[in-house]
Amino acid sequence: MGKTLQWCIMFFFVFSTTAEAIKCYVCKSSKSNMCNDPFDKTRARKDNLLKECSYDLLASEATGTIPRENVTFFCRKGYQMVHGKEHIYRSCGWEPYYVEGRDCYFTAVENVKSTTCECHENGCNDSETKSVTMSALIVSAMLVILLIPRLLRSSLNNCC
Repeated sequence: MGKTLQWCIMFFFVFSTTAEAIKCYVCKSSKSNMCNDPFDKTRARKDNLLKECSYDLLASEATGTIPRENVTFFCRKGYQMVHGKEHIYRSCGWEPYYVEGRDCYFTAVENVKSTTCECHENGCNDSETKSVTMSALIVSAMLVILLIPRLLRSSLNNCC
């Protein structure tokens, strides 16, 4: 295996396997206008709304079920219309909703309508858009730049 390929593989694992807890924005529009859209990430960070998801955080702020220890957390953003009034919440999640190809789900009961989306990157519950991680973009670009010329040379040497 060439040195270039070894460096690419090592770079990928360094950036993709860091075992760090996910950080999500945690707020409710019913308690703070900061949680509303459009969401101001800079101000939210200054106000300490970006929090590391943990059992202790959720146990101290829980209004419903508390996760068991050692769960895998992700971020959530929810939009609710309750009796005609809009509510937005951003939080840590631990019980995923899973339907292939969908990150969001919709529920409606009488006068309560709710859309909830989940994501798996730090601070990804800041808006409705999905984002690609910078490390994934860098690794992909490096692989394209470094491996394609090598593969082309190899195939040209084998064909002639």
